[in-house]
Amino acid sequence: MRKTWIVPGGLTNTQLSNNQNQIFDDGIFEPSIGAQFFWIDGYLQVADVSGQVWRAGDNITLVADASGVTLSTPTAYGQMAVHDSSTTVTIPSGLAYTLVAPWDLIDISTNCTIDGINGTLKPQLAGVYDVKASVSLSSATNNTILAAAIFVNEEEQNSLHFLRKISTAGDVGAASITGLAKLDADASISLRFRHDRPGAVDITVDYGNLSIHRVGD
Repeated sequence: MRKTWIVPGGLTNTQLSNNQNQIFDDGIFEPSIGAQFFWIDGYLQVADVSGQVWRAGDNITLVADASGVTLSTPTAYGQMAVHDSSTTVTIPSGLAYTLVAPWDLIDISTNCTIDGINGTLKPQLAGVYDVKASVSLSSATNNTILAAAIFVNEEEQNSLHFLRKISTAGDVGAASITGLAKLDADASISLRFRHDRPGAVDITVDYGNLSIHRVGD
């Protein structure tokens, strides 16, 4: 059962007490004004203004009054990109998706593992994420309809797709994906393509990026 932790105001040393009358008092921590209370993997994390962190066990609901504490969402994000690339990705058939890799620019990340060689982002915190992909690409085959999808742990995400037709070989087209996904910690996020032609098709992603950003629990 979810316990309730209370942050009372007007105390020199803020106390946390749950519904079983267990108390974390001064001598355990003194978070003071400006402390942050947030969730990581089902545990309450308490960070004071000096950056020191305490962790309380159990599933917790925080109830705060006007003592100056804030409830925040733990930060996690990451992005990888390609810039002026000439790398060809061969998609063998339209029956299955092919991974786009490598990504040569590892831009920024916090609580996210980026593997540009294998084309994956792995968040280190579970939660709801804003997932985005944007590409400028060309096809070596005329009249090719390219389908792209975000994959999570080798599974196609039905709400994260785009279609883009390349009418003439060598033409450059652009497309993007954006949406929300519920991700577990260490889930593998990738961008993959397939097409509508009977044989293999070569594509080149000239410019592009793939990113995730945690927006909630």
